[in-house]
Parts: sequence; structure tokens; C-alpha cells
Amino acid sequence: MKKLSILSRTIACSAALGAVLLSPAHSQSIAQKPYMGWSSFSLQATTISGYGNSWLTQWQMQVQSNQLKTTLQPYGYNYFNIDSGWAGGFDGYGRPAANTSTFPDGIPWIANIVHGNGQKLGIYWVPGIGSDVYSANPPIYGTPYHVQDIVAQPLATGDAFGSWHLKIDFNKPGAQEYINSVINQFASWGVDFLKLDGVVPGSDHDITYCDNRPDVQAYHNAIQQCGRPMWLTISWRISDAYIPFWQTNSNARRIDDDIESYSNTLTNWNQTSIRFGDAANWAPWAGPLGYNSNYPMGAGWNDLDSIDVGNGSMDGINNNERQTAMTFWAQQCSPLYTGDDLYHLDSYGLSLLTNPFVIAMDQAGRVAKQVQSGNSQVWSTDNGDGTRTVGLYNLAGSTANVGVTWSAIGLSGNLQVHDVWANTDTMANGSYSASLAAHACRLIKVSAPHIISLNFVGGGTAMGAAETAGAVGVVNWNSVLGQTGSGAGLIDSAGASTGASASWNASSIYSTGITDTAGGKRMMKGYLDTYSGSTTTVTVSGLPGYYTSHGYDVYVYSDGSNGGASRVYKYTIGASNVQVTDAVNTDFNGTYAQANGSAGNYARFGTLNGSSFTLSAAPVSSTDAYLRAPINGIQIVGH
Repeated sequence: MKKLSILSRTIACSAALGAVLLSPAHSQSIAQKPYMGWSSFSLQATTISGYGNSWLTQWQMQVQSNQLKTTLQPYGYNYFNIDSGWAGGFDGYGRPAANTSTFPDGIPWIANIVHGNGQKLGIYWVPGIGSDVYSANPPIYGTPYHVQDIVAQPLATGDAFGSWHLKIDFNKPGAQEYINSVINQFASWGVDFLKLDGVVPGSDHDITYCDNRPDVQAYHNAIQQCGRPMWLTISWRISDAYIPFWQTNSNARRIDDDIESYSNTLTNWNQTSIRFGDAANWAPWAGPLGYNSNYPMGAGWNDLDSIDVGNGSMDGINNNERQTAMTFWAQQCSPLYTGDDLYHLDSYGLSLLTNPFVIAMDQAGRVAKQVQSGNSQVWSTDNGDGTRTVGLYNLAGSTANVGVTWSAIGLSGNLQVHDVWANTDTMANGSYSASLAAHACRLIKVSAPHIISLNFVGGGTAMGAAETAGAVGVVNWNSVLGQTGSGAGLIDSAGASTGASASWNASSIYSTGITDTAGGKRMMKGYLDTYSGSTTTVTVSGLPGYYTSHGYDVYVYSDGSNGGASRVYKYTIGASNVQVTDAVNTDFNGTYAQANGSAGNYARFGTLNGSSFTLSAAPVSSTDAYLRAPINGIQIVGH
């Protein structure tokens, strides 16, 4: 479908079509957060062999529904939406009927499959009334009227698709009853979702071409009376000149052109990236309530269309672009529904679609606001708890630095930065920037530091409060004394008491011979150690609520000044363990290197969420006679 510039926003609506404050009935409760699921249309629209419109059959739908159940449904993707092409004629009351060639058992049959898999069924329809239905002039169910009694005269276009559908005059008796009969039919089949497509103003036409606002209101009213909860999305490229009306009468609106490339891929970068240009107008109006809580449907959601990031090269966008799309859709709290072939999801696409932080961000319903426009875009979400989630996007065709100042997002100081996709943490004072490849992004969570650090002190040496250490470089390390101890109270990197405490038990404790390095970083000042075959344990308990609610990682530092020996250490928390190889003459030189079955000087465990954990350290092997497993220090890094 062709692009057309979105009209400038105005909240003025026609007085005759002002927002009617109807009972929220079922629609409000189902739209408190954006839905998640799957749609058939991207596979219908592609020219890839084996797909296209002929691919849309009840048997293919059964396959995809079964795949949804085992792949994405455990993560919340539970809407199963059949797009255009399911209908093939009409019944004796002028209501759409299934295509008997491709859906010989009808929509109720596939509804039973979908519902049996624990999913909700969605279908597609358009405003107006078919010209073939008009010619046949059947009666309207439950009324004395016929179809020709409700069609506008002279005959006029009923939606964006031209004369295929004719305009309904909703001032005529029987008009609302006809729409009620259609929705009641859908409800009786077990339909839970309706996409109403070709809605004008929008769909590449302005209001002088056609006005479907009465149709949208009629479908909204029909859903309220049908007795079944049913989500209503209006499509496509809906005009932003009538936002309050759309908010009142629908749950979501497609704000842009189709995502599909209508080619030998599902989409492409151009179709994906145009969402960045239009989302800025719409973002302030989305959410569970939006700017005016009087609207009974809530503010509703800005639908960016299918998120086609799961089929590798078939998607038509590279891995950086796939990650950028998933990030932006979630920051906009768009309904998350993929158009990919669920039978052929690749591992990278699956990791994008199932990332728990990103899904939670989408479902939280806190729509990001644009901080910086252009090719280097910045979008920030206020999480409501003093933290921000920030998306940095390079929309240019070459590598670029993209940054944000804390003042631009209402924060200040030396803050903790959690890279969501990389699952790493750092500290940044006043600002943050990243070098991003073409079309790549960085998603970060910015917060006051929630970091507790322990230094095991040997020989009476202790770190000063202002000394910085650790891969997440912070001050205020807790220096704990002795090879055994219990109940040591712990402060965080801000010097505040956390209520947590530590207990530990080791064979010995030593001072480290490693000197400070340039920049003030160091590998702590001592380490717990083992004798041959023994195990060191450290238990931290009483972690405060922020850590248990947001999750945390545990960094375990290991550098025992092993000189000429090469040793392997094993660290365990719960069911997870990491082996670290400490090679010959590799004392800490100012660089922290994560180990995971390899050489390095720290192990990392994530993501934990309990109020306590126990770390154990045990030797695995050594090239000399001394089996050891040092613990120089621990950092507990909240997300």
C-alpha cells in the first residue's frame, strides 16, 4: 500500500462525530497492555516460493497455531490473527462467510484449534458493504430491513479500497443492526480480535475521499453489545488529525504503512525505518489511559505492524536491523505480533522475540518519548521508579556515535548503565555514548547505582572508601576480615546501608601482591583461598527489594598471584557454574577479562533474583602441587 504523509495533528473532531462516552464493557479490560501474538499477512504478501495468498489455508493455520504454542506462546504471544483472504462470499443475511476452498470447515473449526492451544483468534474485515452483497440485497438479520436500505445514496466508496465496498449511511435504520449482526456472527465463531482495514481518513486517503469514522464507531458499538471480549485494531496509516476519536472507539491503530516489502523477503530496512519518522507524533497519545482518562477505551496503542525479525535472511533485514526493530517496537509499546513462519524461527530471531526485559518493557505500557531526532535518534522511557530505559539508534548508512546526556532525560550524576542486549553494566558520569554500526542500536537502563562490593582482606590491608575497583568500577567496597566470618553488614556503592550481610568460610586468606594500576582500578587487596581439594563458600543474605524485584548479576574476581603455575578454578551459584583458567604469569594488569570456561580474571552469574545466594569456589587443576581457587572479591550488580 502506497505511502502518504500523515496529516498534521489536531485534536479537533467533527462535532457530529464527537467522542461518545460509552460503557467500556469488555474492551477496556483487554487493552490494558498491548497484545502479543502472530499474524498471517507477511507470509501472504511475500513472493517467496511456497507462500503468498494461496498459502492461507486452514491446514497452514493449524500448523502455525501449533508452532506458536511451542515457540512464543510461553513468553506471552497468544493472539493468532488470520488476515485478509479468509472470506469467500456471504451468507443469506449479507454477512461474510469463509472461503470454502481454503477453509472448508469454516472459521469455527480453526477457532477450536486456536482456542484449544490456549490462544485467541483474530480475523480481518473492512468497512462498508460489498458491492456483490448490495446487488443481492439480502435481509439484515433480525430486522425488517434489507442491505439496500442502509447503503448511502448516491452510491459512494465505502473504504480505501475503492468501489469493492460501498458506503453505509449510519443515519438509516438497520445500519447499526447490520454491523451488530456481523460482529455477533464473528463472536459466535469464537473470534477474539478484529482488524478493520482500509479505514479513512488514513490508508493513504484524506477525509474528502471517504469518512469511515461512523464505521469505526459502529464496529465499536457492535463489539460492546456482542457479549464477547474482542480487541479492535484499525488500519492502516491512520490519520493523526482525529486521535481522540480513534482513542474512544478502538484499542489500537496502525500508524504507518505496511511493514511488508511485497517482494522475495518479508520486509526491508526502508519499510522498517519509516516508523521512526511517524512515531514521534503518536507516542504521547498511547498508553493504558493516555492524556485523558475520561476516554472509556483508554488511550490505546500505536501499532507499528508485524515485527518480522525471526526468520533470518528471509526477513529482509540484517541482524543489527532486526535488533533495532525489536527494540523500537518494544519502546513504543506496540502490539508485538510477528509475521514470521513460526516453523522456521532462527536462534537469533528467537532470542530477540523472547528477551524478558524487552517484553516487559513493551508490556509495561510506558511509551518512550523522543529526545533526539534525525539519523541519530534517542528515545527515553520513564520507568516510574527513578530509572530510565533509553534507546540509542543509528539510522544512518555508516557507523556513528550516538549519545545522551543525563540532563536530557531528567537525571544527573555518576549512574549505573545496564546494556540490555549485551547484559553488561558500567558506570557513566553525566552522559553516555556508543559507537553504533549502520542501522544498529543500543538499549540501556540508566539508574542510580545498585551495587554491593566485597573485598576479602588479607594481612590487615583494606581498600579506602574512595578506591575504585571491579569491572563495574565503583567505590565504597566492603572490606571484610579473616578467613571465616559471619553477619558482616554491607553497604552499597553510595555508602548506604543495604540490610544485607555476608558470611564466609575459607581455608586461608592472603594479601594480594598486585599493585595499583593507572586510573585507580585494582584487583582488590586480598583473597580467600583453598587448600588442596577444599571448598570456599560465601553466602550473602538479606538483599533488599530492588535486587529481588529487578534481578541482579554476581561478579566473582579471581587472581591469586599464581606466578609460574597454570590453574583452573570452578565457581558455583545454585545450578550454575563457571570455570576460570588462570594462566602462567597473568597477574592483573588493569584490565578485567570475563572468563567462561576460558582464561580471564572474573566469572559472572546472571540473572539472579533471590534474597540470598551462596557462592562456592573449588580447585579443578594445577600445573604445580598447589590446588587453589581464590576469591578476591564479589560484586552484586542490580539491574
